[in-house]
Amino acid sequence: MAKATHRTVIDGQVYNVGDDLPEYGSLKIVARLDGIVEIEGNSSDIAKLPTWVKQGSQAYFVDTQALYKFDEANKTWVEQ
Repeated sequence: MAKATHRTVIDGQVYNVGDDLPEYGSLKIVARLDGIVEIEGNSSDIAKLPTWVKQGSQAYFVDTQALYKFDEANKTWVEQ
């Protein structure tokens, strides 16, 4: 994982010098509102789903047509 060499903003999240930068692979945020996001991508990148999102966020994997929703209390993504 790459480290930030300067203050960096990715998908609205701030990373300071030395912070690990996320690697999202095919995942793309297609909608965002107050921390609730909708993500699309390939299932091979499921482990790269962010956990900074809020309850109500969802991820759709186009290759498998699987839908996951974020459980904020447990900071996990749950297949629907």
